[in-house]
Amino acid sequence: MVSVPHSERMKSLDGRRMAGPERRVLTSDRPARGASGALGRTFAENGSHLGMARRSWLGAMDRFRARAATPPEIGANRTGGTRAGTQRMDMRSVGPRGERHGRSPELMRKRVAMRTYEYVACAMVAGVFLTLQTADLRAADAKALEQVPKTSLIDTFRDGVRAYYRGDKAVAVDKLRTAAESDHTMAQWKLGRMYADGDGVDEDDLKAFEYFSRVANAHVDELPNSPQAPFVADALIELGDYYLTGIKDSAVKPNVERARNLYTYAASYFGNSQAQYRLGQMYLETGEAERDPRLAARWLKLSAEKGNPSAQALLGDLLFFGEELPRRPVTGLMWLTIARQSATGPDSEWIRERQEKAFTRASDDERKRATQLADVWLGAKKTN
Repeated sequence: MVSVPHSERMKSLDGRRMAGPERRVLTSDRPARGASGALGRTFAENGSHLGMARRSWLGAMDRFRARAATPPEIGANRTGGTRAGTQRMDMRSVGPRGERHGRSPELMRKRVAMRTYEYVACAMVAGVFLTLQTADLRAADAKALEQVPKTSLIDTFRDGVRAYYRGDKAVAVDKLRTAAESDHTMAQWKLGRMYADGDGVDEDDLKAFEYFSRVANAHVDELPNSPQAPFVADALIELGDYYLTGIKDSAVKPNVERARNLYTYAASYFGNSQAQYRLGQMYLETGEAERDPRLAARWLKLSAEKGNPSAQALLGDLLFFGEELPRRPVTGLMWLTIARQSATGPDSEWIRERQEKAFTRASDDERKRATQLADVWLGAKKTN
């Protein structure tokens, strides 16, 4: 196997993940309200409307309470006196001229309807004025918010990314650090990458480890399809790489088991193809007790189907030469051919060498069939 320098390992991922990050929006920081003055002025200017509605409503309620508080008429019996020990509420009232008359059901219904109409009308008037008042308040609130300076965490992160791509690394680091201190996920990840690769800053694996740890610890349960998920998965992979080798003169010591756990989480929960490739490598390169070529082939196949050239080449090599698995030369040469056509960067050299070696050993029929299968696979990928 050909080892890949740490500084070169994630360059393609770096470019892919950060392409157009200014279009990503993780959060929107609403500016603090500064509209108290405008709201107060609007309330003072329109307070008369609310007062009118309130007075109308209170007047109706006062009339209702006054009627309810009027004592009922105490009626006399037919002989002119009251019954001993009792007072009976007469169901008659005194007319405008003092004559007594019966209260008919029709008259009762009319009076109830008039009172109900009066209450409903008052409520409607109050509702109209309250609606106008609310609309005025909202308009004043929006106007005041427009005057608040539009500075936010997202703007700081975007400024840092723009500075990075125009080559002003010092400004980029300053802006990204400001965003990272406020727990901006992508800013933390980008600073980790910069310190790991010595990109615009002095290479510092321990600082890189700290930034990647912050991303992983805060977002380990992030949904796999969320905008932050690729950055969290990559941070887990970087932490796994550090635990494989350790960091010199630090508390980060080699821990293969912990590295495997980090790779497994990124590969299974987030479905990250690079983590799946790392697991395939581990199950082929570890000691005899933990070596498992079949499990390695399964992880490599998952990664290869997602288009990872390194996984495609390693899987093809494993199947074609058949040193640890049953030999499948056509399938193996197919994956090696696909990997050679897709590979870029530092991995392209060893992939080309393994493909040429397998192609030389294959029969004419195996070459023909493998080439046809590779063309079909690549064509299907292009259409998708």
